[in-house]
Amino acid sequence: MIRAPIWIFFLLALAGFYLFSSFHLFYFAPVLAPCIQRYPLLPILWTSCFIGLFSDLLSFDTHFGLYALLTLLTALISYRFKRWLYEERLFSLPLLTGLISSIFFVLKGMFLVRAPLWMPLVDATYAFFWFSCPLFLYTSFKRWRLS
Repeated sequence: MIRAPIWIFFLLALAGFYLFSSFHLFYFAPVLAPCIQRYPLLPILWTSCFIGLFSDLLSFDTHFGLYALLTLLTALISYRFKRWLYEERLFSLPLLTGLISSIFFVLKGMFLVRAPLWMPLVDATYAFFWFSCPLFLYTSFKRWRLS
């Protein structure tokens, strides 16, 4: 089980945004995934609204508030899948990130027709290599060091 504070996910997403900004990913989807796995609906909606507003501040290509609305709707829809991916394991974070990204890009396609269909797969790969693997290595090192 990989347990890390949400602010670590947020800082990793922010670093991923600055390092990989040319890929146009949904960088904060891996932040929503552990929130959905851990918290009830109301804190998830507040967190998703904050993440959406932060994404709006970082992007210049859409109307202000659109990412906040899309992230809020994405969190509301993907909360229903919480019961299937309820534990934080190595592959549950990328799977839930891919699901969140798929929902986000479908909703984004309703408002803006600029989202390629293969981007959720890239988001899931990004979440695996940028979030799951470092956290897995950290917990393995921590267990190895304590034993």
